[in-house]
Amino acid sequence: MLWGRKILYLDDDEMVRRATSRYLGKVGCEVESAADGKDAVERYRRAGQTGEPFDLVILDLFVPGGMGGEETLHRLRDLDPNVKAIVTSGYPNSPVVQEYERYGFAGVMVKPYSIQDLNETLESALEA
Repeated sequence: MLWGRKILYLDDDEMVRRATSRYLGKVGCEVESAADGKDAVERYRRAGQTGEPFDLVILDLFVPGGMGGEETLHRLRDLDPNVKAIVTSGYPNSPVVQEYERYGFAGVMVKPYSIQDLNETLESALEA
């Protein structure tokens, strides 16, 4: 169940970031969003310091000109070895997408993804 979960969402595409964040808010999630990995890592660090950590992070694999999902996850693991993360990408043939568990992700969503895909992937990752 997604209600009451705190989620950090990284995507460089502002329209996608807004739409997904809005949807997650409507189903009862507390959402913070970031346009690049550096901002996501800082938000994650601050949330942990305030005693209000994120339940899950959603990371866009490729962020042009910035830190993408794979590197961001490595940095988040330095802060929290138990971080739960889902990777998203429009590149289904990427090795990270094909073997997401090997790269430390709890789930994958290939863009464009549906609301049903989003719900199922988040719920599965949160239960793991």
